[in-house]
Amino acid sequence: MRRTKLQPGVVGGLLIGVLTAIPYVQVANCCGLWLVSGGLVAAYLAERQRPTPLSFTDGAVVGMMAGVTGFATSLVLSIPFASAGVATPSLSRQLAELMDRQQDGSQAAMMVVLTLIFFLLCLVIPTLGGILGAALFREEASR
Repeated sequence: MRRTKLQPGVVGGLLIGVLTAIPYVQVANCCGLWLVSGGLVAAYLAERQRPTPLSFTDGAVVGMMAGVTGFATSLVLSIPFASAGVATPSLSRQLAELMDRQQDGSQAAMMVVLTLIFFLLCLVIPTLGGILGAALFREEASR
């Protein structure tokens, strides 16, 4: 049973991570588009693997797995883009201005806080996407 949840969670997470890390494409994530999409894709794939409709709990679980995988993937893929100086210009400019206003010691703390906020968003929003996917694809499966 667990194996049927792992694969959809990883695929949804890879979708989240890759699309969140790519410069210019990441702008669509300002409203959580890629996060919700990853949860929906994970729920869709989990629904297709099951003979019975996907429960809301299972939708939440695969959505959360997609969020955790997406966070890790995004973190790993963002580092090369940031170190190469390839980023969305307006976002990197705003972040640079914000970091310049901070004192030396608080820059690291600011990055930790922003990373934790992104982690929490990656937990909550794909979980909601998984629940939404369970509701949407359950209707489709029952027809």
